Amino acid sequence: MPIKDEDHRPVKASPDESDLGFNIEETNESIIITFKGKKYTISKTGGAGGETPETGATIAFTKASIEVKVGDKGKIEYTLNPATTDATGIVWKSSREDIVKVGPDGSYEALLAGNADITAMLGSSVAKLTITVTESSDPGALKKVDFKLTLVKNYATTAVVSATPPDNEMPYILLILQEEIYDQYGKERIHEDWIKKGWIDEQKENWKSLIPVFQYRGTKEEDIRGSGATVDPGAKYVAYVYGCDDDGNQTTEVQELRFTLRDITKVPGLTFDIRIKEYTPDGPIVEITPSDDSREYIVNILDKNSWESWAKDGTRELELIGIEIANFPSTFKTKGKTTYAPGFQYDSIKTKLKWKDYVLIVYGYDEENGVNTEFELRDIPKGGVAPTTTEK
Repeated sequence: MPIKDEDHRPVKASPDESDLGFNIEETNESIIITFKGKKYTISKTGGAGGETPETGATIAFTKASIEVKVGDKGKIEYTLNPATTDATGIVWKSSREDIVKVGPDGSYEALLAGNADITAMLGSSVAKLTITVTESSDPGALKKVDFKLTLVKNYATTAVVSATPPDNEMPYILLILQEEIYDQYGKERIHEDWIKKGWIDEQKENWKSLIPVFQYRGTKEEDIRGSGATVDPGAKYVAYVYGCDDDGNQTTEVQELRFTLRDITKVPGLTFDIRIKEYTPDGPIVEITPSDDSREYIVNILDKNSWESWAKDGTRELELIGIEIANFPSTFKTKGKTTYAPGFQYDSIKTKLKWKDYVLIVYGYDEENGVNTEFELRDIPKGGVAPTTTEK
């Protein structure tokens, strides 16, 4: 588009016309043209374009550079001319957000050692300064860094948390604990007291040898079971992360993400027709027909005394046991009509049946809701013979 003078006549610029005071500057956001002592700004980023007369407001920093320590917070000092200029129009930027984070009001927080260039723009007026961040004067002080912690999955049977460090080469520890346990130790002592005492009681003298098991670099996803915590639907958890050196020594403050695990939810529409076709010395041959072929369900055979003991603690305890059973190697997960027989879907229980009564359990299950139906049971008497009472 043409550049016009104050009489709105097109301006032709040439090297010989320097007496007109003609100059062009370019920033990331705009093109600034000076002509006959006046400035005009053409935006690169929005609007309809065209010449925007300079408002005359300027911003200047009181210092060209400042030096701070890791963890320091403050506000960058600046002056506006005229002093009554609205400061909300200032656009702040940091060249290294991982080193110095700058807010919309000019506040800053030093995160890591290094240099960051801070830019403040007010129209066409630009102010710059460099913030140099050095390590804390306290050699034992922990650095504050920003990990990106995200809850990527929250089911009744597990939760998955993703961690991304500010530097992909930074080693770090990521774990998930029940909130009451985490708060018992406190995040200021979590490194020594929980890792050393809670995780590895049997190896207190050599506990750091296990650090590589939990030490990561780059983006990592961790689930509750992988951390060794108990799955308790509806309970509160804390995912926590901190930087460390290669030997596992903590180097940054602990950063945490608190969440409540989704609770168990019953899903209507699934029942079972369970028929024991034959009692054999190795275990029963069972035919199971679900009312919905699209839904997964669990089949297993357990010690009857154990099941009855759990049942005394109520339905909630059985549901928690049901989640654990779903992860047993011996558990059979399936959909649709199936035959459950010894030597095929499960190992022979001939030896066990000589001494104990057992029970067949069947229930609906999915990762998102957990135990989603009532439990259905069939007795398997000691010796593998048919029960004396009529089966329902």
